[in-house]
Amino acid sequence: MDETRQNTFNDALYKFGWKSMLSQNYGEKSEKILNHCTHDKDKNHNDHLHIQGFAPTLKEI
Repeated sequence: MDETRQNTFNDALYKFGWKSMLSQNYGEKSEKILNHCTHDKDKNHNDHLHIQGFAPTLKEI
């Protein structure tokens, strides 16, 4: 996994309204998690990112 590119992508998703993402902890001791993600304790998201909770901030112009 390209951790830097994935975190950049997650930052962009968060910026544009995706406020909830599920992933798994990873690393030697499972101490890392991707930006803006919550650990899925059911271990159903160990090979993909789950985005949910679209809540954009809209500004009428």
